[in-house]
Amino acid sequence: MLKLAGTDLLGVFLFGGLYTLTATGQMEEKLFQALVLVSGAGFVWLWVLVEAEAGAGHTAPRRAGRAALAFAIVAFAAPALVLGVISALIDQLPPGTLPAGLAQKASLLLLVALFLTACANLVGGLITALFVKPRRTAGT
Repeated sequence: MLKLAGTDLLGVFLFGGLYTLTATGQMEEKLFQALVLVSGAGFVWLWVLVEAEAGAGHTAPRRAGRAALAFAIVAFAAPALVLGVISALIDQLPPGTLPAGLAQKASLLLLVALFLTACANLVGGLITALFVKPRRTAGT
C-alpha cells in the first residue's frame, strides 16, 4: 500500500507541476491539456504496474480498499506538508516577502492535482480490475 501511496504522491507533484506552469503563464493551455493526457497515461501505466505487483494475490475489493487508503494518505499528507511549510514561512519571514494569497493559490493547486490523481487512480483501478488477474497461490 505504501508503494501505491508513493505513486499517488508522484502523481500529485506531476499534475501540480503542470498546473503551476499553466497557472503562472509559463505554459499554454493547449500544451497543458496535451501534457496532462500524455503524463496521465504514463501515470496510469505506472500505477497499474505498481498495483499489479503490490496487490498480487488480492481480490478486487481488497485491491480497491488498498488503493483508496493509499490515496487517502496522500490526500491528507500532501496538503499538510505543503501548507505546513507555507504557514511556517509566513510566520518566519518578514511581511510582504511571499506573494499575496500564496496559501490560497497552493490550496487550489493541490485540489486540482489531487483531483487529477484521483481520476488517474480510477482509470488505473478499472484497468487493474478488468485486465490484471490475481496470482494463484499454492494450493488454490
